[in-house]
Amino acid sequence: MFRKDTFGFRVSDEERGLIKAVADRLQRDESDTIRMIVRNVAQELGVTPIAQPDRRADQLEKQAA
Repeated sequence: MFRKDTFGFRVSDEERGLIKAVADRLQRDESDTIRMIVRNVAQELGVTPIAQPDRRADQLEKQAA
């Protein structure tokens, strides 16, 4: 799956340590671990993705102007 967007957020030292520990246990990198956790929780809650605007369309529109 191609990923074009980045997303950042603040974490405490403890939260960062937990992310690292889970990633190590799963033998995955931290970003992949976060994506996996989000997908699993969303599935458990029956949550579906909220449609995001296509940023490429906005960029192309700005370039044309």
